[in-house]
Amino acid sequence: MFKLAKFYEVYWKSKPARWHTKFQRESFSQKPIPVQVNVSDMKKSFESEFNSSKGVMKQFLPQTIIDNLDDIVNNGGNFNSKLWAEIVYNHAAAFKDIEDEEGKYTLLDSLKTLWIGRFVSYATEVDGMDINEAEKIIQEQAGIFEEKFEYLRSIY
Repeated sequence: MFKLAKFYEVYWKSKPARWHTKFQRESFSQKPIPVQVNVSDMKKSFESEFNSSKGVMKQFLPQTIIDNLDDIVNNGGNFNSKLWAEIVYNHAAAFKDIEDEEGKYTLLDSLKTLWIGRFVSYATEVDGMDINEAEKIIQEQAGIFEEKFEYLRSIY
């Protein structure tokens, strides 16, 4: 995804923030097979990995985001979709300038750690929802990425 963002930079930067038709859809599929997720273990993994790689993340993320992540880890703060969008966009902007494969791996590994934290928040948020309610949350998150599009342009 980050390679494609770099390749098509001229194209997507020329588009308005909301250049497609927004729609809401329902999931008409059968109920998905239940997946057992140990949210508690994933949360511990996120907290441990964040604390051990926070120094590396400071290369890719502004201090305000690091402070928000510290609050999440230390005080049970909310890892919301807006923060997640800013994290992904900062990683995309950082990826653009990294030439060596080891540096790219380091960046993507830090994003994986943060994805675990976002997943824990998402899984907690949709716990007990039906498939259509959970789909609505995903669509709202997609809308937040669109709302933050100007932020991406400003840092890319």
